[in-house]
Amino acid sequence: MPAIEEGYHQLVDKREGRVLAQLTTAVAVGAAEQKQLAEQLSERLHLDVRFEAKVDPSLLGGAVVRVGDHVFDASLTTRLQQLRQDLLTQVPSR
Repeated sequence: MPAIEEGYHQLVDKREGRVLAQLTTAVAVGAAEQKQLAEQLSERLHLDVRFEAKVDPSLLGGAVVRVGDHVFDASLTTRLQQLRQDLLTQVPSR
């Protein structure tokens, strides 16, 4: 029954132009910051975005937002990994 109810809510949200996004940050984000981010994302996606927030200290900083199959990764961990990869590929061979 819970799965059917969840599926129904997803269909209603889709019809109404709403989407539940997962917001993951390194530290807890206040309601005002969540609201501001939701408004910015809503404008970009042309949907009414609502967040389900969670904290993951391994991100070090920044945020990761998942909306359906789309992932917006602005975490410090990912940026550091990209920088490392860029530096390794730019090292001249001898």
